Amino acid sequence: MSLLHCYSLILGIFLSHSLFGQHKIKGLVYDESHSPLQSAHVLLYSQPDSLTSEGSVTNSTGMYEFNRPKAGLYYLFISMVGFESQNILFEFYDTTKTISPVYLKRSSLMLKEVQVVANKNLINVENGKVIYNVVHSSLASGLNLLELLDKIPGIRVDKISQSISLLGKQGLLILIDGRQTYLTQDLLANWLRTLRADDIEKIEVSQNPSSKYDAAGSGGLINIITKQAKNYGTQYNLLIGGGYSYYEDRGSTPKADLSLTAQHRSKKLSWLVSGSLNRYSWSQITKTNNFLLDSASQNLIEKRLTNEIGRGFGMIASGRMGANYSINESTIISTELKLSSDNNEFRRYMTQNNYQDNVNETILTQRFTDNKNVNISGSLTLKKKYNKEGQEWSTDVDMVSVHDNSNSLYSNQKFIDQSNTNLTNNFTEMSTLTNIIAVKSDYIQPIGNNIKIELGVKSSVVTNHSVYSTDFVPNSIKQLFKYRETISGIYTNVAGSFGKRFQIQTGIRVEHTNSEGIDAKDNILVNYNYFNIFPSANFTVKTGENRQLTLSYGRRIERPSYLDLSPFLRFSSTQQFYEGNPRLLPRLNHSFSLNQTLTKQITVGLQYELFNQITLNVPSTENHLIPGYILIRNKQVNVPNGRFQWFGGNLNYQKEVNKIWSTSMNLSVMNSINKFSLNGTQIHNNLLFISFYASNSFSLSQTLSGEITGYYYSPQVYGYDMIHSQGAINFGLSKILLEKRALLKVVLDDPFNILRNAITQTTATVQSISNARWDNRQLRVTFSYKFGNLNAKANLQSKETVDINRIQKSK
Repeated sequence: MSLLHCYSLILGIFLSHSLFGQHKIKGLVYDESHSPLQSAHVLLYSQPDSLTSEGSVTNSTGMYEFNRPKAGLYYLFISMVGFESQNILFEFYDTTKTISPVYLKRSSLMLKEVQVVANKNLINVENGKVIYNVVHSSLASGLNLLELLDKIPGIRVDKISQSISLLGKQGLLILIDGRQTYLTQDLLANWLRTLRADDIEKIEVSQNPSSKYDAAGSGGLINIITKQAKNYGTQYNLLIGGGYSYYEDRGSTPKADLSLTAQHRSKKLSWLVSGSLNRYSWSQITKTNNFLLDSASQNLIEKRLTNEIGRGFGMIASGRMGANYSINESTIISTELKLSSDNNEFRRYMTQNNYQDNVNETILTQRFTDNKNVNISGSLTLKKKYNKEGQEWSTDVDMVSVHDNSNSLYSNQKFIDQSNTNLTNNFTEMSTLTNIIAVKSDYIQPIGNNIKIELGVKSSVVTNHSVYSTDFVPNSIKQLFKYRETISGIYTNVAGSFGKRFQIQTGIRVEHTNSEGIDAKDNILVNYNYFNIFPSANFTVKTGENRQLTLSYGRRIERPSYLDLSPFLRFSSTQQFYEGNPRLLPRLNHSFSLNQTLTKQITVGLQYELFNQITLNVPSTENHLIPGYILIRNKQVNVPNGRFQWFGGNLNYQKEVNKIWSTSMNLSVMNSINKFSLNGTQIHNNLLFISFYASNSFSLSQTLSGEITGYYYSPQVYGYDMIHSQGAINFGLSKILLEKRALLKVVLDDPFNILRNAITQTTATVQSISNARWDNRQLRVTFSYKFGNLNAKANLQSKETVDINRIQKSK
C-alpha cells in the first residue's frame, strides 16, 4: 500500500497545482454564423520571447480558458482546420480577463486535402539498430506484447519455456520507453502477456548497446516504444477486439479485448490513464517420443510415447497511469504506475505408453492447473536541463513487485498390459514473491559542439522468496528458498563527431554483484561476490551519399533466472521433472558487428559472437528419487570451459516498388559452433542457421491498406537442444473509417496451418523428440475509435511560425 500512497500523493500535488488557480484568461470562438466552434486550437504566447505558455481547446460552447497566468503582455493564436486563423494581442493583470468573442472565417482558398506521407516502412535500419514500426503494421493489432515479439524479424519466443531469443541467442535486455524492466525470463514473459501491442509505436533491436545501459542481456537489447500523445488537449482511444481459432481435434478458442486510454497534454502537464480487459483461451497438441538409454552401452532401456492435449483460458486486467510535469522551463518530474493481474487455468490430458522388457505400461494423466500473477511497478524521474547545449542531469527510481501462485492437481491411472493397476492423485504448489528497487543517476556534459561525456551510477536490490511443495516424492516436505541479489554499477560514455564523416561512441561500465541464497533452515546454498568490466565502442564513417560504415563492439552478461536458481524438483508429470540449481553462474559474451549502408534501400553486415562460461539444460535419467521408477530430469548446469560461437552476415532490403506496393526483407545467415566437455563427453558441433523475414505493404486506397508477411527459421542448435525449422505467413487489412477517427483491422494468422514447434534433445541417457502445435491459425478483428481533441497539433510550424513573426515585426 505504501507504493500506492506514494503515487497518490504525487498525483495529488500535480492536480492541486493545476486546479486551484484564481486568475483566468477566457473567451469564446464562433464561426461566421455565430455558431460555437468546438475543438478550435488556442495557444497563449508571452511577449517578447514568444514562448508558449499554454495550449487550450474550445469546448462544445466554443469556450476556452487559461488558469493562473502571470501578469504581462500576451497574444493568442486561434486556429482550426478549414478556417482562417486569428491573432489577438493584449495585456493581462492579476485578475480574470475575458477576451472579446472571436469569429473565424472559413478559408477562402479551398485546398484539397494535403496528405502527409511519412516513412511507413515496417523495418528501418539506423546506426546498427533494426527498427520495427509496429504502428504501421496491421498484423500487430489484437496481440499481447509477448505474441508481438514473436512476429518481429529474428526474434523467437519459445512456447514452452517462454524464453525470448534473438537470432538463436537468449538473454535479452528488455526496455519499455528506455526504462529497464528488471525482470528475469520467467517473470518477464508473464508481464509481457499483460501488455497490448496496440499501445506500441515501434520496437528497436540493438546488438551492441552503449555502456549507459545495464550489462545484462548477452543476446542484445530490445527497446519497446509506446505511443505518446502528440496533440494538445485531451484525447481518448477506445479499442474493442476479438479473435477466434478452431481445430476439429481441439474445438474453438475465442478471445476478446477491451481497452480505453485517455491522454492529455498541455504546456506544463501531460498525463495518461489507461485500462484494459483481455479474455483469452488457447489449445495445444504435443507428441513426444522419449528413448531412455544405458550410458555405457547406449542400449535402449525404455521407450515412452506421449500424446497430450491441453486447453486453457484466462482473464488479464491491467491499468496504467502516468504524468509529466514541467516545474519550470528546465526541470521535469515524471511518474508512472502500472498494475496487472493475470488469472488463468488450464487442463492437460496426457496418454503415456511405456515399453520395457516386453511389458507395456499406459499412464493416463489429467492435470488441472490454476495460475495467478499480480504485477505492480512504479517509477519516478527528475530531469533537469542546464542549457541548450545538452548539459543535463536525471535521477530515476524504479520499484517492482510480482506475486506468482501456481497450483496443480494430477489424477493418474496406470494400466499394465491393459489391466488397471491403481489410481493415484498428486499435487504441486508454488508461490513466489519478488520485490525489486533500483535507483540510478545520469549526468551529461557537452564539450564544445561535437562531444558529449556521460557519467552514471546505479544500484538495484532484488529479493525473491519462493515456497514449493509436492507429494510426487515420498516423504517430501515444503521447501523454501530466499534469494537476494545486489548489483551496483558505474559507467562513463563518450560520444562525438569529428568533421562531417566520423562519429565515435566509446564507454566502459563496471558492475559489482553480490548474491546469496538460503533455504528454510538458513543454510547458505549460494554466495557469490564478483566484479565485471564491460567495455563498448561504436565507430561510424560516412563513405558517401546515403552510405556509411559502422563498426561496434560490446561485452555483456546474462544472469540466471530466479526460477532456475530455486533448488526445487518441479514435476510436470508423474515421470518427468525440472530441477533448479542455486549455483548457476552468469553467462558472458563478446559481440562484434560491421554494418555497411550501401543505399537507402540496402544494408549489409557481418557479425561475430563469442559466449564463454556458459550454462546448459541437460536432460538425464534419475533412478533413485522414486523407488522402482526411472524419471527424466532436466537441469541447468554450469559449463565453465564451454564455448558457443556465432558468425555470419545479414542483409536488409526495402523498396517502394510502386505507388501501391512497398516491400521489406531481412536475411541472416549465421554459423553456430558448440564446443564443450561435460560428464566426460566431448561435444563439438556446428550448424548453419538461416533467418528470413519478408513484409509487403499495399496502399489500396487512401483509407484501405493491406499487409502480407512471412518468415522462416532453419534448425538451430544450442548445447544438447536442437530447435527444428519454423515458418508462417500472415495476412492483414486496415480500413480508416468515420472521418479518420476509427480504424478497423482484420488479421488472419497462419491460415495454412504450417507453424510447428519441435525440439530434439540428445544426451548419453536420453533422446527426446517433441512436436507441439498451438492454435496459431486464428482470425483477429479490432476496432479502435479516437475522440476528444484531435486537431490541436503540438508541433506547430509553417503558417503559425509565419504569423508569429508577422506579429513581432509589427510591434
